[in-house]
Amino acid sequence: LSDAIRHPSEEFAKIGVKVDGEYRQLNSNILQIENELYAPIRPKRVSKSGEKPSDALRRGGVEYIEVRSLDVNPFSAVGLNEEQVRFLDLFLTWAALSDSDPMDNCELECWRDNWNKVIVSGREKGLMLQIGCQGERLSLQDWAHRVFVELRQIAQQMDMTAGGSAYQDVCNQLETWIDNPELTISGQLLELTKELGGLGKVGCTLGM
Repeated sequence: LSDAIRHPSEEFAKIGVKVDGEYRQLNSNILQIENELYAPIRPKRVSKSGEKPSDALRRGGVEYIEVRSLDVNPFSAVGLNEEQVRFLDLFLTWAALSDSDPMDNCELECWRDNWNKVIVSGREKGLMLQIGCQGERLSLQDWAHRVFVELRQIAQQMDMTAGGSAYQDVCNQLETWIDNPELTISGQLLELTKELGGLGKVGCTLGM
């Protein structure tokens, strides 16, 4: 992160910084400021006045994480509902507990390709993804079901601690979405858009 705000980018240098007396960008470095690092999850620490985010992390370590890969839920007045919060509890706990070997460049490109496929075609049944660089392939649906086996184990422990079955209920609800994409929030939004004839009308309806 520190290197990225100090090292110039050939691509950005071609744009120019100040042209005909007008600034096109702050500088031509890979990152102009540290906050431009758009990662799905970012490690964070509250910075002191005038302190860079990377210096704050170096000083005190990770204080919290910022999850940036979520879309706003249009069906909730606050953009997020209780079930989603519980799922985040489960998913982030699972991610923290799962084994994770160091990732080389080949595997990084593989995961990026999977990410793009899911973004563009995630509602497509039978969408195939690649597991690492060894050539093993698995459908998105089968992979998601595998993950939910482990999520359920965590949900059981969380429910034992908190009492009730709220976390297991979330697993029961969301796992049905894997094979029925029309049940997902994006699926509901798509159907409502078709029904009302456009996103503008959806926005007006949900905003009432």
